[in-house]
Amino acid sequence: MKQIQIKNTISQMLLWGVLWFIISLLINIGIISFHDFLKTFLIQLFGIFLVIFINQNYLLPRFYFQKKVILFLILGIILLAFTIWIASNSIFPWSKWFQLQILPFSKNVETSRFEIRRIKYLLPFLLAFVGNTLVEISNLMRKRENEKLKTELKFLKSQINPHFLFNVLNNIYGLALIKSDKTSTNILRLSGMLRYMLYDSNSEKVPLQKEIAYIKDYIKLFELKDSKGMNISTFFDESFGKIEIAPLLFIPFVENAFKHSKIEDKENGKIEIELKYDSKKKQLHFRVENTVPSMHFEKDKVGGIGLINVMKRLEILYPSKHKLDIFYTNDTYIVDLKLDV
Repeated sequence: MKQIQIKNTISQMLLWGVLWFIISLLINIGIISFHDFLKTFLIQLFGIFLVIFINQNYLLPRFYFQKKVILFLILGIILLAFTIWIASNSIFPWSKWFQLQILPFSKNVETSRFEIRRIKYLLPFLLAFVGNTLVEISNLMRKRENEKLKTELKFLKSQINPHFLFNVLNNIYGLALIKSDKTSTNILRLSGMLRYMLYDSNSEKVPLQKEIAYIKDYIKLFELKDSKGMNISTFFDESFGKIEIAPLLFIPFVENAFKHSKIEDKENGKIEIELKYDSKKKQLHFRVENTVPSMHFEKDKVGGIGLINVMKRLEILYPSKHKLDIFYTNDTYIVDLKLDV
């Protein structure tokens, strides 16, 4: 953390030092010699470095960020006055160098006037102080916003995961009750799903192949509830290569389809899941369609916020890179998601 702070301070010093070099060079070109200009600039640069160092490492963190704004402003004024005094006071040998600079508004005014001299001397340090303060406030706001988004994403994922787990465990439990030979195979399948939820989902992005494998395992485990089979059709276009997406992004839509479709009714219930990849647009097209029974029902009440959560995640993670359409008719529910990757 200390190393990052040092790098940040140095970058701020260089930024405002270079900026003032350009400004003062343009102001003084043709008025004083370049040699005299460099002498003046070196003193100004020292003052800029001093202002930024003290402001960034002491005034901002100890006063402004602690909501002591008035005290911060008072100390900032004192810092600027002190810097000008060091640079321009005649008791120091470099004061003559510092006073060489001429500004357009002081050409025709006696340089002995106190106000003009002080305004002229103040400019580089005021620019550095105000600029450094605004940049650091902006960085702090962005950092807090990022932390807020990360916290919200963790919260949303923590809400989704238990719902997945409850559904899958119910399926495994049903399999164990009939003492099926497939129990061990599907326990391994569940183990892989848990690994994905508990470990892989903590990453910002995962390979799309893992998300697809998770959906396939979810469907396989759900199908164990009915030995007669279910009316489920899937198509996964796997020509996408090494694309990565946010974890657990598609499964809430799949889960919602199983939850509301009454898929156990083979004649009246169906689910269609389709994932295509458009290589030209570099866009994923995910579509889930399921029948909706005439009488509304839910298999369970747990995790009903899954769809709301995934919508929030899409807004946070893909704010301008997704299009989500949800269609609802008398007997069909369709989710259509297009995602730029």
